[in-house]
Amino acid sequence: MVSMFPANFSKEQMVVHIESADSDEYARFLYCFHMGFTYIGLNALEDRIISVMTMCDAIQVKSVLKDDARAWEVLLEKRGTLEASTLGSLIKILGRHIVEEDAQYLAFVKEKRDQFIHRFFRKGEWPGDLNADGCKAAIRRLIAMNIIFRRATTRFIDVLARNKLIIKEPMTHRGESGFLIMSPNFLEKIFGE
Repeated sequence: MVSMFPANFSKEQMVVHIESADSDEYARFLYCFHMGFTYIGLNALEDRIISVMTMCDAIQVKSVLKDDARAWEVLLEKRGTLEASTLGSLIKILGRHIVEEDAQYLAFVKEKRDQFIHRFFRKGEWPGDLNADGCKAAIRRLIAMNIIFRRATTRFIDVLARNKLIIKEPMTHRGESGFLIMSPNFLEKIFGE
């Protein structure tokens, strides 16, 4: 039976647990391990979407933007509103600002998210009910979903940049490559140009 380990479960205890597991128990352990990684990948994607939409001035949350609010308060309110939104509503907002091909890609990602969150166990694929082969099949599905979520986390920025909702500038710092993203009118706001 797959169960949670106590918070103080040591590395040594884990090694003993894994070594004593039969092939079905070990496969169930891996299944739960991959379930966690897929969940983390999905949450990284949703956090990226919220973070980038927060700084994107073209995406307005009209109900919270007030003429007399200070910029920081507006930003925090906007982020709070975005965090309270569903992924579907965020993608719907974006759909009004991006080309159809990008909207279809985001809809595909949302469908995979919904499949993972709402329908993954509909065929009775509960970790404790599967043998090693059943767990391996479910793990392959989880790995595929995790790849989709992780790639979308990176591609989301490209979608917004391609649709001119943000500016994406490549950067190198201390030998590490990355990029800086900003709202297209960020410099005008800062420097008043």
